[in-house]
Amino acid sequence: MGNLRNAVRILACASVFAAGAACSTPARPTTAVPDTALNQRWTRAGDAAGPGQWSGADGTSSVPLPGGRTAWFFSDTYLGPVNPDGSRESGVGFVHNSLVVQDGSRLTTVAGDTPVHPSPGLPGWYWVGAGHVEGGKLVEFYHRLNGSGAEWDFTEQGVALATFSLPGLRLESVRELPAPWPPAARTPVMWGSALYDDGPWTYVYGYRGHLDQPDRPKWLYLARTPRGHVGDLASWSYDTGAGWSADPAQAAELPTRVDSGFALVRTGSGYALVTRRPSADLGDGAVMAYLSASPAGPFRAEDSAIVYRAPETSAGQYVYQVRAHPQLGGHSRIVLSYNVNSTLVDGNCVPQNLRQVSVYRPRFVDVPVDAFRPGYTAPPVRGATRGPGWFSVCPKLTNR
Repeated sequence: MGNLRNAVRILACASVFAAGAACSTPARPTTAVPDTALNQRWTRAGDAAGPGQWSGADGTSSVPLPGGRTAWFFSDTYLGPVNPDGSRESGVGFVHNSLVVQDGSRLTTVAGDTPVHPSPGLPGWYWVGAGHVEGGKLVEFYHRLNGSGAEWDFTEQGVALATFSLPGLRLESVRELPAPWPPAARTPVMWGSALYDDGPWTYVYGYRGHLDQPDRPKWLYLARTPRGHVGDLASWSYDTGAGWSADPAQAAELPTRVDSGFALVRTGSGYALVTRRPSADLGDGAVMAYLSASPAGPFRAEDSAIVYRAPETSAGQYVYQVRAHPQLGGHSRIVLSYNVNSTLVDGNCVPQNLRQVSVYRPRFVDVPVDAFRPGYTAPPVRGATRGPGWFSVCPKLTNR
């Protein structure tokens, strides 16, 4: 088929050339660019939301399903209609996680047994990790957090694995995973932040947070299991830094710093662990790729690239949780998403993500495979600047 297309194109170019016009192959983008079609699709869906339907969220994890559908999992989610001026009502519906199913161009918010909640007796809520299909089921990791949620007052508590039936996506079970007691001032290992199938293995990536440091850095952990056995913890083996062990207590903290959401992607003959550049500065919008010849790493800063610079930071917003959606890309590009939020308020102390629904929605970017090379640095992307009337603190409080 490819040869036929090329032949047709050659004949077409010959005709154009005979007429005295130029004929050239459209150039592939050499730098990452926003995926306009994907961004517009989610914008239309959010703006048209009815009661109980998705209008904005973060998290943004996707799982391709048999038959061509895609399950989109989100963390904190706004539900319900959007006002004509592009704002949300202050009492709009809100849940800690949600599920949207894509069938062709149609996006449908799943109701019923989702969102997923911790079982009685377990404090906190679940935010989504990564998932995939195995054994005729969809399995999705969830991270349990607890706290007030205000001023970043929340801490990782544990990990659960949820199972959904196929094709109906009915929630069948939510199982909290056992874990060794974490050291002092550390979180548990938050397994399932990313998954990657390679050969006979499924690699399971996680992180552990250091709570005794101001920026709460997160460091990479790695496990693997025979494909099709993610739900069987007895089959897991853990990267010790010097080999693999069946003892989860031997899992080593690897010298790779990550964000709370990241991804592993194939980039031609190699692999890349993609994350928002770890930084205490939430205004750092650089998307970083650690490059390696193996899905098990090593993932080193000296073998990395900056593949995109999110422009939203120039408007006072912040970006986080970069994830990949390889089923949407191709051999020459990789589709990434990142989340956007804001701590800005207007003169009435209304948060920007309520006043402007476009803020709190995923952004999709097409990154050319050629960008995944050591030392590459993406050029800045022109972004908006903070408009008048937005404040980093509530003016009603500061003017008392």
